[in-house]
Amino acid sequence: STGTGKKLDKFGQASSFFPATTIALFE
Repeated sequence: STGTGKKLDKFGQASSFFPATTIALFE
């Protein structure tokens, strides 16, 4: 995780590949 997913970074490492998607879904 990049850490930008803040709250519910459930994808973990996946968020480092898709940070924008993770933020959009879990912000």
